[in-house]
Amino acid sequence: MVATWYPSVTDAAVAQPIAFRGDGDTGNYEIRLRSEAVHRVRGILLDEAGRPGPRADVSLHAIAPTPTPPMPFLSIRSGGMSISRMILGLPPRSSNSSEAVVTTNADGAFEFPAVVPGDWRIRALVHDAQAAADIAVGSGDVEGIELRAAAGIKLKGTVEWADGDPGAQRTDGPAALARIMLIQTSTDGALRPGFVESGTITFENTTPGQYQIMTAPGLQVRTFAGNNEVTGAFPVMAGIPPLRIVLSTWTGGLRGTVEKGAGATVLLIPQTVDGVSVGQTVTCDRLGSFALSDVSPGDYFAAAFEPADWLMPSAAMVNLVRTGGKAIRIEEKSTANITLPVLSPPQQTVR
Repeated sequence: MVATWYPSVTDAAVAQPIAFRGDGDTGNYEIRLRSEAVHRVRGILLDEAGRPGPRADVSLHAIAPTPTPPMPFLSIRSGGMSISRMILGLPPRSSNSSEAVVTTNADGAFEFPAVVPGDWRIRALVHDAQAAADIAVGSGDVEGIELRAAAGIKLKGTVEWADGDPGAQRTDGPAALARIMLIQTSTDGALRPGFVESGTITFENTTPGQYQIMTAPGLQVRTFAGNNEVTGAFPVMAGIPPLRIVLSTWTGGLRGTVEKGAGATVLLIPQTVDGVSVGQTVTCDRLGSFALSDVSPGDYFAAAFEPADWLMPSAAMVNLVRTGGKAIRIEEKSTANITLPVLSPPQQTVR
């Protein structure tokens, strides 16, 4: 018997949603448990020196088939309005709960004897070092997985403003520099704040993988590792040279009105997401008006939702903005205007 989703399917990606309408909704849904062929997953766990990791726990986690919801990034209040920034385009997340846990033998070998087809993440811990690998299980056993543990890396660098940028005089550094974060784009989207002091920045306990530097909207960032520019996604591994992060002001604005939108929330998201990117939300005042002063120039979708008690939009809401929102282009050093209707958030569903 394997995990079974409504209406009696074993693939969560094709499961049908069940709409929960509150107290008194009996539903009367029927799910018949299914059985499925399973496969063995075998591999070896090695420590940082390449030696076998005996008697260590190795866990198996399902990778979510649904889009990763937005992650909170920065929230402020401005002119009586609440403004939040969120990170979009994060990699698929693995479940925090493990499907199975096994212990490596004296040679560091491990085996999961019964794994259903799907996408999985394998994790292990050897002393203070971590190891992880993503696998796809199809129609047969998976052999020869090598988990290599690596300790966290202290990633250091410098932060500066581009020559002649007025941002250097406007903030004198700390306010803007405190908004620099390092986000992992290769696995779970781990977010690491940078600790800034006197123009230097440190990211503590960074595990090897692909990363991207994130800054608040209205700023542009160029990233260098040593003498090489690595703007965008770049690998972090032992021995990486110090980073050099160069900021410059790059901002436009958006203001508008939501019809019958007192207290409504406006979502603004980029039309295209290259790696990870930042979206914004802003609450309307009692007249349905809103304004965003720090928006990086580009093409966006915008939509307004009726007042609700959610803190961050769901992945379904972000998708609705992409399919039913209004397209708008924001230019540097100018403010765009828009009028939006108010929408109802997508109905919450459970599987």
